[in-house]
Amino acid sequence: TVMLSLMKGSEVVGWYNAAYRLIFVLMLIPTASVAAVFPVMSRHFKSAKELLRREYELVFRYLFVMALFILIYGFLFADKIIYLVFGEGYGPSVIALKVLILVIPIIFLTYLFGNFLAAVDKQRVVTVIAGVNALLNIILNLFLIRKYSYEGASVATVLTEGLGLILMGIYISRHFLKISIVQNILKPFCGGVFLAGIAFVMKQNINWILSGVLGVGVYIILLFGFHIVTRNDVKIVRQGILG
Repeated sequence: TVMLSLMKGSEVVGWYNAAYRLIFVLMLIPTASVAAVFPVMSRHFKSAKELLRREYELVFRYLFVMALFILIYGFLFADKIIYLVFGEGYGPSVIALKVLILVIPIIFLTYLFGNFLAAVDKQRVVTVIAGVNALLNIILNLFLIRKYSYEGASVATVLTEGLGLILMGIYISRHFLKISIVQNILKPFCGGVFLAGIAFVMKQNINWILSGVLGVGVYIILLFGFHIVTRNDVKIVRQGILG
């Protein structure tokens, strides 16, 4: 925001911040979700590592599933959302939101990774990665804002968060846990592709709010159809959290 203000002016800052505020509000989802399981992960790291792996994998999958839904509908209906919340005077914010919405799956999983590392007493790793991210973000903004304005700032945010996710993911997979790529990434992604196609068709034919409501039902059916969500998942949650 400071760099945008100095390089492009306050009007551009307003366009960028309008989109970013919406992203910021959505961060409450992973924050609350991960906070609920943080004590459980910390406890099971010391006493039940297999249960910890299953819980970690389950939270990873559910966060990814939620993030994909938000990404798809946020991207398809970015204009409707911006105009509804901020008014038509914020038209340029639509592009910023379409770019920034790409960061949702990244941020959702980054919250999990960061809290997992804290739970296993590796806060120093998170601090180092945060420092690397901050440096990269400044460098990217220096180049991208100058040439692409608030759109460049949006891209810089996505790339920065993406680097943090990759670094944390690599560290966790090498030193602690490896999860099923097929079950936790590829299957949800395939379900997301199906939902995107269905949502695009609904966008052309029905009201966007109704499309969102119907999309939730369609997505739930897809999740069970692809066996992304199972009864065993519920059992694990009950064992891990209630037990």
